[in-house]
Amino acid sequence: MEKWECLNEREFKGLNLKRAFWVTGALETHGIGPLGIDIFAPYFIARDLADRFKTILLPSLPFGISRSLTGHSGTVTLTPETFKKVVKEVIYSLHLNKIEELFIFNGHGGQREELEEVCFNSFYQYGIKTCVIHWWIHVSEISEKYFGDKIGHGGADELALVYSKLKFSLKGIDKIFDFKRLKGLKSFPHPSGIMLYKGGKIGSDFSKLSKKYYNEVLKFIENSIEDVIKGWKRI
Repeated sequence: MEKWECLNEREFKGLNLKRAFWVTGALETHGIGPLGIDIFAPYFIARDLADRFKTILLPSLPFGISRSLTGHSGTVTLTPETFKKVVKEVIYSLHLNKIEELFIFNGHGGQREELEEVCFNSFYQYGIKTCVIHWWIHVSEISEKYFGDKIGHGGADELALVYSKLKFSLKGIDKIFDFKRLKGLKSFPHPSGIMLYKGGKIGSDFSKLSKKYYNEVLKFIENSIEDVIKGWKRI
C-alpha cells in the first residue's frame, strides 16, 4: 500500500496513479469507545482495500462536523462551511495531481450532505469521479444481522469494527448511559455519547464477533467498489 505522505516527489510521479482513497472522520465522544472511532473505522477499511485496488491512501481528515455532541469532553468540530472548503480544496489538489477517481471512506454522519455536495460539484467542475462510502449505512443489513438493536452511534457496529483492529478497554460498558433516538426530540448537546437507533443495550458480546463482522464488512465494501469502477468504465 502506498501512503501519499511517505513518498518523495520523484517516487510519487513515477507511480502515475489515477485512483486515491481518502478517509474523513470526526473527533467526538462515542461512549466507551475511542474519541477517534469515526476516523479508525473507515481508515481500517480503506487501508485493507488499498492494495486490492492499486490505489494511494491519503492522510485521513480527522476533523468533521459535530453538532449535537459539541460540548462533550474531547469533541472537536469544524463549521460546515470550513469543512466543505477543506474537502473542496483537497479534491482540487488531487485533480492537479492527475487523480481521476476518488473514493472517500466517511465515518461520520454529521457531514454526509456536505461531502456529497462537494463531490458532485467537484465532478462537475474538474471531472474527477468520486464515490462517498458512508460505511455504517452501506453495511447496515450486515450490522443488524450480527447485533440486532444494539447498533447506532457508539453502538455495537462501530465498536466491533474498531475493536477487531484496535483493542480498547470494555470496563464499565454495562453501566454506560445510552439514549434512544426519539422522533421530534433534538437536544444540544445530546444527553449521551451513545445514540442507538432502536434503544437496545450494547453489552460486551460484540467483542467476540468483531473479527468475523469486520471480514464480512470488508468483503461487502470491496464488492461494491468493484461494481462502481466497472460502471465508471462503461460511461
